Amino acid sequence: MQLEKVLFIGMPGSGKGTQAKLLAKYGFAHISTGDIIRKAFQEKDKLIMSYKEHINEGGFLPDELILKLIEQSIVNLPKSSIGYVLDGAVRTIKQAEFAVSKGLISNTVYFTLPEKQAIERLTKRNGLELRIDDSPKAIRNRFKVYKKQTAPILVYLKKHTNFIEIDASPSIEQIHKQVVKKLGL
Repeated sequence: MQLEKVLFIGMPGSGKGTQAKLLAKYGFAHISTGDIIRKAFQEKDKLIMSYKEHINEGGFLPDELILKLIEQSIVNLPKSSIGYVLDGAVRTIKQAEFAVSKGLISNTVYFTLPEKQAIERLTKRNGLELRIDDSPKAIRNRFKVYKKQTAPILVYLKKHTNFIEIDASPSIEQIHKQVVKKLGL
């Protein structure tokens, strides 16, 4: 059986992580670069720690490092997985080209959401989870970086993957129904 290789992409706060976690019941592994980075910070990983301030301000890890982390996660998938969801894993054209050339993505699910609603979600999450990358300054920077580096790769992904667009403004349950239907689960 061939692995399902799904990329979730969208602006910060569009619900990528929430929806990726919900696919676990179907046998998907959730590969979140944000979770990997936060775990590395907790474990005081020397390589990742050198980027801590940059990440806390809403920046990204260098392409080569993030791609290495993604490949390691895929190699270490649980045997029971039917596939994986890459969440926050492909954010630059170089990363998209690498992921497509290595066959790491077959489906791209793009979550659309008005920026105002995304900011409201992140602000609410910051009050609940106290994530440093959800501070008002980091949120502004994350949107700036998203618009400059990530949004332009959508055209590339439309050409090279099965591109699925999902409206991320309804409830979590309604969005999940859309994801399940569009992925044919």
